[in-house]
Amino acid sequence: MKNSTRAKLNAFASHLATLNGVSSVSNTFTVAPSVAQTMLDRIRESAEFLNEINYVGVDELKGDKLFFDVARPIAGRVDTAATDRDPSEVHGLTRDGYECWETQFDAALNYSTLDTWAKFPDFQLRVRNGINAQIARDQLMIGWNGTSRAVTTNRATNTLLQDVNTGWLHKIRTHAPQRVLSSLKIGDQAGADFKNLDAAVQALTSTCIDDWHQTPALRVICGSALVDEKYLALTNRANTPTEIEALNNISLSKLIGGHLAKVVPYFKSRSLLLTPTKNLSIYTQTGSIRRFVVEQPQRSRMAFFNSMNTDYVVEDYGAAALIDTILVPDGAGGWH
Repeated sequence: MKNSTRAKLNAFASHLATLNGVSSVSNTFTVAPSVAQTMLDRIRESAEFLNEINYVGVDELKGDKLFFDVARPIAGRVDTAATDRDPSEVHGLTRDGYECWETQFDAALNYSTLDTWAKFPDFQLRVRNGINAQIARDQLMIGWNGTSRAVTTNRATNTLLQDVNTGWLHKIRTHAPQRVLSSLKIGDQAGADFKNLDAAVQALTSTCIDDWHQTPALRVICGSALVDEKYLALTNRANTPTEIEALNNISLSKLIGGHLAKVVPYFKSRSLLLTPTKNLSIYTQTGSIRRFVVEQPQRSRMAFFNSMNTDYVVEDYGAAALIDTILVPDGAGGWH
């Protein structure tokens, strides 16, 4: 590491220590509340989709969800001369709540990278933003693909962070299996469940989404491949200038089954989730963010250790439906 780079790193470490009211960042410290909120805001800003969901702090390690909807009728009448009025619980029958688990977001930057960044006046921002952006990407990856919480995770065998935490889709599979359709056959071929994706989503809306959630707020959340396949087929069928112009107008607001499609990274290529984006949350326990920064000369790098207690929450399962796997014709009369 160059001396000029070390001077900038020392300034970065000193600034971080001052913000958090500690003498040194080379020992584990709890991030100050105001700094923690700023850090979470910057992580959220690093990924577009995180700005559309609930990204909130909670005081307790576990508890009831924050954004539940009234899930049963409360209207009625009681003859109070004969009996007491008995208010109805507004929570749904499925009260899985939330439970935050520690996740470690540890990163390292080698000397050569730091030397390169040190040439720029925004050196500290590059270090901070680079780590925050990867935390945001990892949170999305866990939210879509997480299925378990291993004591010691293995990124070599769980390349999509499946063993770090339980994500949104797995919680729907576990707590609302009646709202999950698996191995759905879609195509203009004998044996198909639906001829096209639009029909499938329309059926999903009417059969798996509670009546009061069937609103324009619903989004079809999916990977880019699914949207591309649909609009590629439409493009191939557009021959006249009028048809092409109409397709261009449709493509400005891509719809699937009458709902806006929201393309997100790390989503399974032939699956989709139907839900309002505000039905998804990431809870972070207040006071759980811990950090320390240390040089590792034996590896020619600086190490940035970060941890926080988080959970991935589906607020109301009545507002969510999942097509877990979409099968399409394989060209030989079968499906894949």
